[in-house]
Amino acid sequence: MSFPRAALLIGVCAVAACGSEEDHEPVLSGQVTGSFEGTSFTIAEGVATVVESNNVVALGTDAINCGTPAQQNPPSGYFASIVLPSFEPGIYGSVFITVYENNGSFSGHGSNSGSVEIGDFDATSVLGIVDFSHTDSDTGEVYTLDGTFHVVLCE
Repeated sequence: MSFPRAALLIGVCAVAACGSEEDHEPVLSGQVTGSFEGTSFTIAEGVATVVESNNVVALGTDAINCGTPAQQNPPSGYFASIVLPSFEPGIYGSVFITVYENNGSFSGHGSNSGSVEIGDFDATSVLGIVDFSHTDSDTGEVYTLDGTFHVVLCE
């Protein structure tokens, strides 16, 4: 499935905002699980940041931090980018969410069928609930992301 170039760029920038392996930003609390073409994963790291004027929550199994999105290659593992209209508390529908895999090759699938509830937001963190399921109409593969996250808000 192809995505709008801007949405894919936002997602790649969000997940590529990673530094060295020692520089991780663990999820503060909550549990988010996902699936990518039948492989289940649990999110361990995440941040909320602004990328090209878009509010993005980047979640991953490994190597997510507040570093600059200048890194050319995303780290290995499973990732998701959630593009929100705001970090302010509220319920947001039709949220564009992309789930990525980078295990030998890089691939991402997403749509604007996600919903996110932001429960709390302050100068240091964002707390929310995500619910996303997307089935590729060509392959029948399913991509999901679901659970509660509390992540650092990058400056």
